[in-house]
Amino acid sequence: MSEDARIITVKKIDEERLANERQAGAEREALAESQRAEAQANSARVTRDADAAQLAAQSEAGRVERENAARMETARNEADRAKRDSDARMAAAQNEADRLKNENDARMAAARNEADRLKNENDAKMAASRTEADRRQRESDAQMAAAQNEADRLKRENDAQRAGAQADLDRAAKEKAQAEAEKAGPTISVTGPIQRDPTDPRHSARLGCEYVGRPFRHG
Repeated sequence: MSEDARIITVKKIDEERLANERQAGAEREALAESQRAEAQANSARVTRDADAAQLAAQSEAGRVERENAARMETARNEADRAKRDSDARMAAAQNEADRLKNENDARMAAARNEADRLKNENDAKMAASRTEADRRQRESDAQMAAAQNEADRLKRENDAQRAGAQADLDRAAKEKAQAEAEKAGPTISVTGPIQRDPTDPRHSARLGCEYVGRPFRHG
């Protein structure tokens, strides 16, 4: 009986040890499974965290890229606007400069034209004045020449009339002297020139005579 009891005891001990070992193995497996599950959970969490971090990083990178793109677009738009404004200001300044130059050129051209017009008018007036002066000078010269010619003609006529009158007076005086000599009887000769008194308006004449002893001779 004791042997059987010992065998049963040993068997029980073995069974208990085997059960304990099985229990320990099961516990180890459970622990390992728990650790594996925890590791898998940790790995999944790390993966999820990594994925979330990657997504967050990608999202942040996208945001930063979008913000940078937006800032660059804003900068480009501002640069384009500034360039357009600068081009517009430069074009406006050039147009204003061209307008002022055109106005100045127009004023200078108008001034030159006005100066030329005034010079032409002045030249025309001076030429007309010279022409008028020359015409008046010619008229005056012609009038003076005509007056001189008329004066010369009148002088010639007057001289001719005076010479004719003087000849008539001389002839009349000689005839009178001859008649008086014939009436007086003695023969006389006219020895001197017939003199005319310039103060006598009738142009009377007197003879210088002398008695001679020969017939009357009218000189």
